[in-house]
Amino acid sequence: MKNIKKSSLNGWLILDKPSGITSNKAIGILKSILKVKKIGHCGTLDPLAAGVLPIAIGEATKVSGHILNTKKSYIFNVSWGSETLTGDLEGKITNKSEYLPNEIEVQHAINSLIGESLQTPPIFSAIKVKGQPAYKLARSGIDFQLKPREIFIESFKLISHMTNSSRMEIICSKGTYIRALAVELGRLLNTYGHVTSLYRVFAGPFHSKHSFSLDSIRDLSHSGQLETAILPLQNGLDDILAINVDDEVARKLCFGQKVEIKMPQNEKKVLIVCGTTPIAIAEIVNGCVAPKRVFNFN
Repeated sequence: MKNIKKSSLNGWLILDKPSGITSNKAIGILKSILKVKKIGHCGTLDPLAAGVLPIAIGEATKVSGHILNTKKSYIFNVSWGSETLTGDLEGKITNKSEYLPNEIEVQHAINSLIGESLQTPPIFSAIKVKGQPAYKLARSGIDFQLKPREIFIESFKLISHMTNSSRMEIICSKGTYIRALAVELGRLLNTYGHVTSLYRVFAGPFHSKHSFSLDSIRDLSHSGQLETAILPLQNGLDDILAINVDDEVARKLCFGQKVEIKMPQNEKKVLIVCGTTPIAIAEIVNGCVAPKRVFNFN
């Protein structure tokens, strides 16, 4: 087996997370395969959910929050006629109805949710309440409430409909809970609903076509080809203007110095690169470039 230097692993690994494990469990497995210290995921997927889970490795962990703020896309199935405590298959049934909506009714309901709205997250979620994940408080029977949050649904499509279930595809803003949408849809349709399957198609710039299964990643590691699966750090920052600088300016920025550079108007944040190497995420302050996140590939 070829050994890959830990320092060479900097960038993004797009995991096709299988259903049945937590996102943190996936990180634990990858950490043992990759043998790296700096690793984290960008956007929790529920244990039931599968699909795109961007993994930040090495210096990419410094900008993982950027991916958290991007839009996401999901394909999911909703079962009609019952609601569960968690909004998916994992929770016990709390409400039942014999009424099952038809295709036209479902289409009308999903159309009504496109655009901006307020959504109350499920109590079984990773949102922190006084430092504790909400799901832990919910499991302990502690009574609490989560505040509604602004979400934006860019696109919402009905893929197929059967008597007691529907398959849908959505493009939505960060912080949108599909389980909460299923519950809301059920009530809009004068019945109940819960998620039975969920697949994340993309998260920001990272699509399922970029993803690898855990087995594939393990095989690549064993064959010494792991680096072929790692996307460059700047791939996760493709919506930020990149400014190329020379070695002298790059050195100054690496030492935290502000540098005066001619910049396009109205730019507030830029990615500084030297050739093909990312140097820093910087902000424009009084006509100067001020480094905020400096990358270290040494």
